[in-house]
Amino acid sequence: MIDPLKRAFVAGATGFVGRALVHDLCGNGWQVTAHVRPDSPQLAAFRSEFAAAGAATSTASWQPEAMAQALGDSAASHVFCCIGTTRKRMSRDGAAANSYQSVDFGLTRLLTQACEKAGCVKRLVYLSSKGAGPNARGAYLHWRWQAECAVRACGVPFVIARPGIVALERVGHRQIG
Repeated sequence: MIDPLKRAFVAGATGFVGRALVHDLCGNGWQVTAHVRPDSPQLAAFRSEFAAAGAATSTASWQPEAMAQALGDSAASHVFCCIGTTRKRMSRDGAAANSYQSVDFGLTRLLTQACEKAGCVKRLVYLSSKGAGPNARGAYLHWRWQAECAVRACGVPFVIARPGIVALERVGHRQIG
């Protein structure tokens, strides 16, 4: 039987940290739901990878009601927010669609609202960055700080992690794409 306090929802499950987190949580007895964008060209491969690890996959749209429903359906006790965009993606897809403001801040704010609405979330864990703060220099750190403010303002207990660099001890997850 799964401990009701060991049910995780990982937003940003297809990124470097999110994928490793899904595998590690599954390996440590958590019931995990890995969120994948419904329009991901690698959706089938991610579903397969996550199923092999023991995780369910959610393709809920990034809309407040849909995300709250996904959190409720998974009975998530913990939500891990590992979302973010990159300069490369902004260049490829257009800065307006994938800007730090719309992705790193906007989707984090939407997720905090969904956590509140779902009513089952006991802890929100947000992956930020060293250097985020009210006087941050550069767009990336500015919008990470704004996202932190959204996390602090929500009614769910939270943890904010600010790594200086992200490195994984255990490597072995194959790259998709």
